[in-house]
Amino acid sequence: HFAGYVDKPHGVSTPVNGSFDINLIERQPYGVVGIIAPWNGAPAVAASCVAPALAAGNAVVFKPSELAPLAALRFGELCIEAGLP
Repeated sequence: HFAGYVDKPHGVSTPVNGSFDINLIERQPYGVVGIIAPWNGAPAVAASCVAPALAAGNAVVFKPSELAPLAALRFGELCIEAGLP
């Protein structure tokens, strides 16, 4: 779902009172997004929360559960393989 928004222009243009002027609403990234994953859903949270935040231009701090460290480790390896910093 979110992958389709990556290459779309950001913002919505609307006409102003029938004139030739256009208002543009520009979407801005939040900056840094913090995501805390539960022990029973670390891979699902990583896929459904981290990817859209990165696609929107945000930096992500991902804190996995200490009860499921291997899933988070593998997710980090996949991010490095994909070329993410």
